[in-house]
Amino acid sequence: MSSLSHMGFVVLGIFALNPIGLEGALLQMVNHGLFIAALLLLVGMLDHRCGSRDVDALAGIAGRMPGLATLLAIAALAALGLPALGGFVGELLILIGAFGSWPVAGAW
Repeated sequence: MSSLSHMGFVVLGIFALNPIGLEGALLQMVNHGLFIAALLLLVGMLDHRCGSRDVDALAGIAGRMPGLATLLAIAALAALGLPALGGFVGELLILIGAFGSWPVAGAW
């Protein structure tokens, strides 16, 4: 579901038909590819090391594998669009471009 909403932003940036919206769409596509790939890689590593994807079995994972937990948290927060991470920058550029061309679509 997350990928669908991110690609909705990309379409909005493309249809803004201005350089800011197009740059935001391009940046969002690159960032989306990077953080989704990172999330899949980290979950695969977690599954391989722990032998389970059950949330109850993974309780306290930060104490056992702090590096992996930190990277997983950063990738998840980038996917959520936390300011200062790539997902936020792309979405912000898309919204700025959309408001410049289509204020109603940008507000919606």
